[in-house]
Amino acid sequence: MATPTTGQTTLADRLWNPNITPQNYGSSPDLYYTHALEQFKVYAQTAEEVSNRRGLTNTFFLTVQSILASAIAFAYEPGWHFQPRWLVILPLGAALLMCYFWWRLVKSYRQLNSAKFKVIEEYERRLPTAPFVEAEWKGVLGEGKDLKLYTELTSVEKWLPIVFAALFCFGALAITFF
Repeated sequence: MATPTTGQTTLADRLWNPNITPQNYGSSPDLYYTHALEQFKVYAQTAEEVSNRRGLTNTFFLTVQSILASAIAFAYEPGWHFQPRWLVILPLGAALLMCYFWWRLVKSYRQLNSAKFKVIEEYERRLPTAPFVEAEWKGVLGEGKDLKLYTELTSVEKWLPIVFAALFCFGALAITFF
């Protein structure tokens, strides 16, 4: 259902089916509310699962990048150079591509979780309590705006691929020219 002033559909319009009401859902209104609460629980769990996948993705890339950086450092001998020198571009390109993919996945997971928490916030508008968004995120954690209260994981993890990319560039220069 579009808002009268803008003609745009709101998140609430997209979340709640206007054709299904407590009065016309199943045998009693209680069933409607029971099912809505169960759907909320399942949906909140999907936000947790995204966070878990995000952690596993970071662990994977951190492990692979650390092994690669360690292998390069271990294999480096002063005075040894790629011959011809431009060949350093191939492993550097592969390492930088992995850093880019890592950075994009971190960004994608952040966007996905942000969307999920907007939906959870809309759900909470119809629940008796709002523990996730209003109480925890906006109340206790101050929406991540005060670093003394909370530092968002993404604000730290988005720098890891960039740090590794810089490390690989420096390593490529060292191997090629020093």
